[in-house]
Amino acid sequence: RLKNAFARVGALSRITIRESQNLAEYEERFDGRLRALADTKQMMLTGGIATLNLAGLIQREMQMAGWDKEQLHKISGPPVHLNEDGAQALGLIIHELVTNSIKYGALSGTGDLSVQWERQKRSIRLSWLEHGLAATPIIDQESFGTHFIRSLIQRQLRGDWQRTAEKRQLHVVITWPEESPPAGEASPTV
Repeated sequence: RLKNAFARVGALSRITIRESQNLAEYEERFDGRLRALADTKQMMLTGGIATLNLAGLIQREMQMAGWDKEQLHKISGPPVHLNEDGAQALGLIIHELVTNSIKYGALSGTGDLSVQWERQKRSIRLSWLEHGLAATPIIDQESFGTHFIRSLIQRQLRGDWQRTAEKRQLHVVITWPEESPPAGEASPTV
């Protein structure tokens, strides 16, 4: 597990180097991504758990972005338990979406954001919707951050995603197969 963790941090660093224009930009991006990865791992270690609840993961990231308890009602969905790999991938994905929203979207002070998910057969479908934005986002080109998100979804979650931008809104839909907890395991979740 330790070797895997170091490999993940190394890959995170290499990806961040490729997309950064200077050392300050690298430091800011890498620090945020490393914190998201570390927070997810810490939540699992502190609770002594094998799975992490998706709602807790998203709520933590939104609280780090400044959301108060009243705003957290905009996050909803059934209990979804993530294994370590899924939790770390989604922790980084949500961090990237939050970072982009702080810079360009609803979390910059213009517009509103809701995050909802549901089960569809044996898959999870997560909807990230920013609306009432100052302008319709331009998503024609894929930035390094967008490529990073897509890579995490496809490689680690074995899922897919769609982004649409129209009428002053951004809608991201992520779908991935639901992991079944190991047989006989009834670990508490955060």
